[in-house]
Amino acid sequence: RDIYPDFNKTFKDILPILSGITLGEKGDISRDLYYAFQDSGAMHLLVASGGNIGFITLIVYFLCSLLGCKRITSASAALSCALFYTLIAGADAPLLRAYLMAFCSTLGFILGRKSGVLQGFVLAGLIILIFNPQSLFEAGFQMSFLATLAIVLFVNNFKLKENLPRYVKILTEMFLISLVAQLSLTAVFCNYFRKISLTAPLSNI
Repeated sequence: RDIYPDFNKTFKDILPILSGITLGEKGDISRDLYYAFQDSGAMHLLVASGGNIGFITLIVYFLCSLLGCKRITSASAALSCALFYTLIAGADAPLLRAYLMAFCSTLGFILGRKSGVLQGFVLAGLIILIFNPQSLFEAGFQMSFLATLAIVLFVNNFKLKENLPRYVKILTEMFLISLVAQLSLTAVFCNYFRKISLTAPLSNI
């Protein structure tokens, strides 16, 4: 504290961010910090949803694979851990929606279908709308599915030149995926929030 006098203030700002990233609880975040996230286009980081479910599913699957587990065993363990996280994080609409999308996509993957991700995406949307047709008119539903669809179509249909250096390809792909997601959500942002962020394609990397 003597070396860094602003430690307490910084720590109070960091805790709500960590809470938002891990569990989606952002009630204690300061107004200035809230608007900073909003203006940068990174507000979705403070909502426990697709990113969290995706990371947990992929990490657990990867660890199980390293241990020599079969594909079905690894996928089952990954989805079980993702479901446990979904429940302890409150199982609200964004989390349930993200888990269902992850479940359907993973199911397509373990069945060895190249179209598994896109088919799982469509199946997840259909299941959600069967149980709650009003979801179609909710901002969360529209943003989740528009961004995911844009990314899936982009990744499957756009390839960079093979002769590019590896680090250039990775950075370029990250930027383009972020840009595609933001462009797909422009109309939604304008309609619901009356603003768009020009820095979002970079800040989301």
